Amino acid sequence: MLNGAYDKDVRDLKVTIIDDNKNTLEILKVIFLELKVKKIYCFSSANEAFEHVKASETDIIILDWFMEPVSGRKFLMRLRHHSMSVVALTPVIVVTLTPSEAIIKEILMTGADEILAKPISPLQMLKRLKAVASCNIPYREQEGFFVPGTYAQYRTFAKNNKEDALSLKGDDSLYI
Repeated sequence: MLNGAYDKDVRDLKVTIIDDNKNTLEILKVIFLELKVKKIYCFSSANEAFEHVKASETDIIILDWFMEPVSGRKFLMRLRHHSMSVVALTPVIVVTLTPSEAIIKEILMTGADEILAKPISPLQMLKRLKAVASCNIPYREQEGFFVPGTYAQYRTFAKNNKEDALSLKGDDSLYI
């Protein structure tokens, strides 16, 4: 099963942004307006966003990892649960201010498609959106949860994105 954004042009994407920081929400909204995406939905509450995603045709989710009271991790685990069927295949780009190796591993193992470190530039976001839209590696079910691709995808991610703010310092063997 391929992700819902597969083979879509950036201008045809319906994006849901979830971040408990109003300033970050506004910055991300401006980035998506600049990229001319089709529709932008903004939420500061993970619970409200979850209800929206279940009821809408969101193509991609931009998710802050460290939120209160419901964390990005809890949101993503709930989204990826097998009982969510098609919604579980919605691509997720996680944004975080602290992209340590341990956090990156946790994010990817929880089922994120891509990761971006804050602060985020429009070019970085465009690269990630295009990566998700061009990814034809199917999601697979693992222990009751849908996860994107394979760990080979993560090795490729680590090797191809060292110039970005998310660069991995040292050994990228955690993706093997």
